[in-house]
Amino acid sequence: MLKDVLGEELFALVKEALRGKGREGRDLELAVINNGSYLPAEKFNQVNEENKSLKNRLKEQEAALSRLPDEERSRRELSQQLEEERGRLALLQQEWREAAQEREQRHGLELALLSRKARNTKACLALLDREKASGESLEQELDRLAEEHPYLFEEGKTGLPRFAAQVDPPADEGEGLARQIAQGMGIK
Repeated sequence: MLKDVLGEELFALVKEALRGKGREGRDLELAVINNGSYLPAEKFNQVNEENKSLKNRLKEQEAALSRLPDEERSRRELSQQLEEERGRLALLQQEWREAAQEREQRHGLELALLSRKARNTKACLALLDREKASGESLEQELDRLAEEHPYLFEEGKTGLPRFAAQVDPPADEGEGLARQIAQGMGIK
């Protein structure tokens, strides 16, 4: 091609001038006039780096795509676990409500038994029919229990018992106690 452009004479002179001028005495090669077949090294390196970069990005995308089914499965498993935990929580809440209701009912029955001067509330609770002892029929059930098992109740007494902790000290004793404490601390 260069031969066509320069002609045979000039081409031969150029070829002769380049003989032995290359590295280590080698002949220099003539470059083909750029008809698109010659690519400078800088451009080649740039295109080559872009190619490597695109290949790396492609590999990363393929890896990400291959992880998607695992991630989707993990999401489904987590959703399923979340639903199971919500179900467990609902059961625990229901059990807690039932236990709280049971404690409240037992406490109410114990107070009712104490107002009737029951000697042993645990024994009375064991003999009491709890289904019948709710609402308005509580008094009837307590009467039945007192008639069938009079030994569990003190005779002729009603109302809540006064415990020692409920006894109010006389007003002057409280003031005297306060004075003793203050004197013990060195306060007059």
